[in-house]
Amino acid sequence: MKQHFTFDWGRTGGPGILLASGLKGYATNRRDVGGITTFWCFLGNGSTWRLECVMNDLGDWEEVGSLVFWDASEEMTLPEMLPLPPQWAQIESIDKLVVQVDEFCADSGLVLTNRAGDELTIVCGANVCAMAVRAPFFEGEFFPEFAMERYQRVPMM
Repeated sequence: MKQHFTFDWGRTGGPGILLASGLKGYATNRRDVGGITTFWCFLGNGSTWRLECVMNDLGDWEEVGSLVFWDASEEMTLPEMLPLPPQWAQIESIDKLVVQVDEFCADSGLVLTNRAGDELTIVCGANVCAMAVRAPFFEGEFFPEFAMERYQRVPMM
């Protein structure tokens, strides 16, 4: 039986909240070695989401990553927000990036497209529990867990 590792939206309200609220800023947490461990989304409605990658054990030293979304709690110390250009206040579409092989299917990434057509891609990274981010406003290396051609883009909204 094929295993399916889906997004865990926690109590965030899911993609509809993100689509309706838009993004006003972001932040990241990084390791000294191995890249981004957390991506923070500061939403237009005033809430903040924390995105992380969890590793799902496939056996025989194989793993596949999937995203987990957390609502940042009031007692949490939030990182300093980097503001985004105004076009990110209106998200046009949300797609998940799904990787499929014979043994499993995993929701491993997310692509947000704003009304100007710019894309923000957040996907599990090549390093364990790391994330890869690509966007016009983001500088840094982009090393996803799998080659981008391996991901199927599935509309969520």
